[in-house]
Amino acid sequence: MFKQIIVRGEPSQIPSDEDIQLESLDIGMPLSRTYICWCTTFGRGHLDDLLEFWVPVRSLPDRLSAMCDGAEVVVDDVRAGFAEYSPDGSEKIALRLVYFGHSFDGGFLAWDPHDVVDDEPAIYSVGRASLSFTKVGYGMDRLIASLLSADVKRVLGLGYQPLTGTFCARPPS
Repeated sequence: MFKQIIVRGEPSQIPSDEDIQLESLDIGMPLSRTYICWCTTFGRGHLDDLLEFWVPVRSLPDRLSAMCDGAEVVVDDVRAGFAEYSPDGSEKIALRLVYFGHSFDGGFLAWDPHDVVDDEPAIYSVGRASLSFTKVGYGMDRLIASLLSADVKRVLGLGYQPLTGTFCARPPS
């Protein structure tokens, strides 16, 4: 599914079926087929030194369910009235998002569990300091395709060029 990705290093910290089931329960929604495919193929690491997708491995301190809670900064921004919802968000959407990754420049990636097509939740890119909410599409495959194309400007911002698709696996800690 992710043939365009170049892998550097040996994939590690691959989630087990039990990890996937327990993390789904912890975050309150089923994990999508494309996200599970991403995590079981690549494990823990980062894409183009810019994005990290949290993996559902129970033994990790920065596992998916633990990091979701860390994204409460967005909820705080919404409740304080600081968030800006253009082009695709709203207060209602912002408060129901489930976060699954971040960019190293301060943005987040999140699922909307109330907007699902073919068992794939809508993915949103939340800009730094909650200053934008952009609906990317449905599924990790769509997210990755957007990041590797000129569409990256819509997803991450006008200053970005298409990513190279280089995934750097993180060694076990």
